[in-house]
Amino acid sequence: MKCLIAEDDPVYMRVLSESLCKWSYQTVCVQDGQLALETLSDPDAGIDMALLDWMMPGMKGPEICSRLRENKAQYVYVVLLSCKKNVSEIAQGLDAGADDYVTKPFDLCELRSRLRAGSRVIDYERSLAAKNMELEQFASRMEALAQERAMQLVHAERIATLGLLAPSLAHEITNPTAFIAGNQQTLEMYWNEISHAIETGLADAAKLGMIKEGFPAALEGISNGVQRINSIVDGFRRFARRDKELRRPCNMNDCVRQSLNLCRGRLKKFTIRQDLQESLPPVCADAQQIQQVLVNLFTNAADAMEGMESTSVTVSTCVSDAHVVVTVRDEGRGINEEALQNLWKPFFTSKPPEHGTGLGLFVSKGIIDRHGGTVAAANASPRGACFTIRLPIHEGEKAHGRSHPDC
Repeated sequence: MKCLIAEDDPVYMRVLSESLCKWSYQTVCVQDGQLALETLSDPDAGIDMALLDWMMPGMKGPEICSRLRENKAQYVYVVLLSCKKNVSEIAQGLDAGADDYVTKPFDLCELRSRLRAGSRVIDYERSLAAKNMELEQFASRMEALAQERAMQLVHAERIATLGLLAPSLAHEITNPTAFIAGNQQTLEMYWNEISHAIETGLADAAKLGMIKEGFPAALEGISNGVQRINSIVDGFRRFARRDKELRRPCNMNDCVRQSLNLCRGRLKKFTIRQDLQESLPPVCADAQQIQQVLVNLFTNAADAMEGMESTSVTVSTCVSDAHVVVTVRDEGRGINEEALQNLWKPFFTSKPPEHGTGLGLFVSKGIIDRHGGTVAAANASPRGACFTIRLPIHEGEKAHGRSHPDC
């Protein structure tokens, strides 16, 4: 243990220094209160304990204690030394931050016992600090693990959603494939005509003119079909991709449109109404995760309206109270009271197992919560359900005059 002795009386200084050295303490001796505080406040000095005289030039012992305790980073066990024996004065010294109090003239045996008690306190403090550090590190690891597990759950639900959308994906690809096949047949017909003309040396001017006009259109049709297929597949591929959460300023109207494109096949039986406010301010969000929430709401709306005629899904966006608000409303059967109470709980579902995992809304709420927003559900009038998402407007560009890629 390293002990600071702050004492302006040379006799007491010599007695204390010799005694502590005999008891195997390292000592640092000063005779000025200000110098004592500077030494105690220096982490490189490595002071564990301090014997402070009450009355010293530069600064009194109680004031040193008070100033020292303001520094929360370092704990030093402090014993005040004084001739004062009044209980109120002793209490004043302890209230200032001293750990113990010894009156002069002191008994060396008593002083040694008090220093031993102080050493035990220091050992306890250090042990407690080490345990606290271990707990903080453990909590940090658990937080990182929880975030990783949350991302795994989000991705697993996204893959499950893709499984439900697979039939609509096949339907979406069938249309441009049929268009490509039709144009391919046209090109084959053109090729047969050209081959016949080359082989016979007889060219029908009218047919060649028709081929000249129709050939570019057929090629363009094939190109458009290929682009449409690539667009569909790319949209699903990006939706399924597992990336780390990456928040950027994004436009909720774009998220709505991209999500509707992913669900086009699933929603083909229903009328889709879009009431999107133009020039929406951006929100700071992971666009992929927000699309996952919207896709979940759109597929739920389709399930709720299955088998019903003349139904529609209405999606709208607007700004309200510094938030961008997205509303998805269907004309399905609505939500019963039990479902409203349990809607956001994991594994709760009113659908058969082949139509859902019961995690969609639970994961969706977690995503919106992590983005600092809210999502709520209610029954609509005269029928159907209404889901409302609120996300705070991203103020970075307005506040700083530039784009902030990490929000």
